[in-house]
Amino acid sequence: MGAPNKSFFVSWDDEKNGYTSLQVYRLNAYCECALEELGPAPDMEDKVGCPKLLGTVRKWLQYCEENHPECNQVQGTLPRRLIYIGLESEGWRLIQDVDPDIRYATLSHCWGEESSFTTSKATLQDRIKGITQTELPITFQNAVTVAQALGLEYLWIDSLCIIQDDHLDWKHETSRMGGIYERACVTIAASSSSGDHMGFLESSPGRAYYAGHDIDVWPFMSTSYIVGRPVHDVRQTKHMDSLTRRAWAFQERLMSKRFLSYSTALTWTCKGGFVCECGLDFKADPLFDGPSYPGLELSCFEKPDMPAFVRLMDQDPPASFDLHYLWYNEIVHPYSTRELTKHSDRLPALSGVVKKFHGKIPHDNYLAGLWEQDITRGLLWTTTTSESGGPGGHLPEDGYRAPSWSWASVEGPISFLSPHRKAPNPGIFRTSVIEAQCQPESMDGPYGHVSDGYLRLKGPATLASLTISPTPTVSLHSKEFKSSPIRANVWLDTPVQKLRLPSDCGTAIVRSHHPKQQQMVKAHVTCLALYDGFEVASNSSVISRRVLLVLVSSARREDAFERLGIVQLDLPTDKTQGWYGECKEKELLVI
Repeated sequence: MGAPNKSFFVSWDDEKNGYTSLQVYRLNAYCECALEELGPAPDMEDKVGCPKLLGTVRKWLQYCEENHPECNQVQGTLPRRLIYIGLESEGWRLIQDVDPDIRYATLSHCWGEESSFTTSKATLQDRIKGITQTELPITFQNAVTVAQALGLEYLWIDSLCIIQDDHLDWKHETSRMGGIYERACVTIAASSSSGDHMGFLESSPGRAYYAGHDIDVWPFMSTSYIVGRPVHDVRQTKHMDSLTRRAWAFQERLMSKRFLSYSTALTWTCKGGFVCECGLDFKADPLFDGPSYPGLELSCFEKPDMPAFVRLMDQDPPASFDLHYLWYNEIVHPYSTRELTKHSDRLPALSGVVKKFHGKIPHDNYLAGLWEQDITRGLLWTTTTSESGGPGGHLPEDGYRAPSWSWASVEGPISFLSPHRKAPNPGIFRTSVIEAQCQPESMDGPYGHVSDGYLRLKGPATLASLTISPTPTVSLHSKEFKSSPIRANVWLDTPVQKLRLPSDCGTAIVRSHHPKQQQMVKAHVTCLALYDGFEVASNSSVISRRVLLVLVSSARREDAFERLGIVQLDLPTDKTQGWYGECKEKELLVI
């Protein structure tokens, strides 16, 4: 019947994971399989660190270097320090004079709760003199093993190559981290490891589930030489990885030109493609209904775990491509769902991605997570995760981080109501930006910490009365309008609390540091009309979608306002036109 062709897939009811897919293949290319047209597939070894798989990653790197010219481009930033590991088990040390021609690997890892092996002012000279293998946590030892197997004699690890208690060194090196990962020959990702003490070369969680099992096919029974196993699909298994929950690892993943991930299975991703040790490409499971990205014209986003960002940054997108929409929905949104040990790192941990992205819109200004030329659309963010309008975020406790109008000012996942520019009804923005400024905290540029910032906005605005009951539901009703008051839910960015300061217009309120504590509040706020959209309801009536910015007088500056959240009004146009038209044009300073 001819030479073996390929494996095939069937659906089956899995007691552990529910509905899933099974890959069926022959034991090897040379056995007399009961189904002669069936092709073979590689076995998944018991341990991802076995000699066979170390040889596999060498072949992957060699193939990439010989066949992917786009992966061989040297871009990014040379690190100040590297760990020399050579190809032996001794002589390791920290070096500070890095030659531009050095090829090195980077490690992407979770530090974990236990104290990691770090470099401090006190230990810097000791690290330069030498580092013994037994000193290093097991994850670092594993990274050395992989780097040496790839023929690389240098390794960059953040906790060792940055002086952790030197504020200036930390700020300088972390501002360059994206470029350091971009320049690396390969990034070794300890994806399944939750801490440096765990390692990643032993069997990873869930790996045994994907082992192959002999299938008895009647009438051949046990001599069929047919094997079946659940399909390993990285789009599903990556969500179990500890590394996917770490915010710093987001830019490490996006900026790396080659990414070797030690997860449930060993996978390789580069600008030229994707491969798994199981022999399948990224779209492994033809029965899996993966995510879609409406409005994104570039085909690289059809594969969400491919280095789409790096590929996009290496080419000139068409003029119609909505880069700002990409920023909100494919960068800020997934990044905001990740965790930080130091909440003040919310902006610095994304700085490498921002710097790369800025290269595609060089005439725009980056302002604490938003872009000046599209800032009105950028204000359409919310932390709300439910229809009740209950806030999904809270104010960080470690001091000022960003202006209140920036998503970076709060903790919690961020979603955007931002319409795509090519949407059938993109709507119009009622508010214009007169002036926008952000003050970087240091001389390292606008991409990291900021010390201050403001927007001077002009648009239709009115006073309103905000009422918050003990339940997560909040309501807003008009105070000034002559027409009937309209009630609507407010999507608060964070819980709010009373501020014990004199106030001539009701209770002064501010954002709260406490994520689950909401006081009963009734106070005056200002609503600024931001965006008008239109939708056609099922009964053919036109629905107006009005988005208002909810502002409160600032307790930090007398003539300024701070953001509390947004209001979305979905009402028939004829019912809101008069109400909305009574708003007066005002100029407001928002900090």
